[in-house]
Amino acid sequence: MPEGVTRLATLLAGEVHVADVERALQKDAVAKGMQIVSSTLSGNQVVWYFGGLYFASPDKLNPKVPFVAKQVRQAMNMAINRQAIADNLLLGKAQPARVATYHPELDNTLWPGLWNPAWDQRFEEMYGYNPSRARALLQEAGYPQGFAFTVYLFPLAGLPEQVDIGQAMALDWQAIGLKPKLVEVDFPRVRELYRTKAIHGAVWGLRGRALAADSIRIINRSQDGVIYAYEHPFIEERLQALGSLLDPGARTKVLREIGDHKFNEFAEMTLFWLFAEAAVNPKVIADYVFPGSIPGFYTHLEYIKLAP
Repeated sequence: MPEGVTRLATLLAGEVHVADVERALQKDAVAKGMQIVSSTLSGNQVVWYFGGLYFASPDKLNPKVPFVAKQVRQAMNMAINRQAIADNLLLGKAQPARVATYHPELDNTLWPGLWNPAWDQRFEEMYGYNPSRARALLQEAGYPQGFAFTVYLFPLAGLPEQVDIGQAMALDWQAIGLKPKLVEVDFPRVRELYRTKAIHGAVWGLRGRALAADSIRIINRSQDGVIYAYEHPFIEERLQALGSLLDPGARTKVLREIGDHKFNEFAEMTLFWLFAEAAVNPKVIADYVFPGSIPGFYTHLEYIKLAP
């Protein structure tokens, strides 16, 4: 069910007992007697990708795609009013994210030293909301009049605000002179495009997860990956080195170097970490404990405790 109001209606009607309801609608659910259950960890990341950054696949790279220019990627990041999105669409229930799939607590617990404090210290300077600087960067990149590009919009389980976030960012990009074209599409069509490295000149969003070591292979590797978003020879070399290292400290150093590279190159448009939330009918479900990442469906359903 792509529409949040429809999901809420089915919950209230008793047709379902667990539903993915936008945060903006949760107060209506609570007013009708439903409860909101939060995950134990903030394992859901909001991240948007630039299509066509195949620097490690020269046969797939189209140098005419504007996103190939680093200044463009920085400009589009600096055009996004992250605070407004967090306050208005996520009701302030968002934690800042710095590098896609790198979690400051979860990943750093697995790999002590993985998180670079400089990502926090430099984020405002490099990524912070600054439309004037964004327009100047576009001019430096050779796009004083902006350019047109596609924004793919589709609902995602675990992130019901996905479409609204895309629309909000499109308004921010319009404000700096860009010409985003909003295209509502079924997710499988977008998945086919990025898996075949044919999503040039478009942006799309996903909900990421923690576990950087595993996610980098899925997202940033030029071969045997899954998403094929940002590829680069530096990441290829570092991943190859990672395959021959056993020492945890040495592996952590390599993973941090990959994170530094992605941060400095504006590889993605990383927005927030979120606790996953489920709206439940307390007449049926007394409690539900789940970790945090919703990769398209709810997990750990065996921990649901039914009401007496």
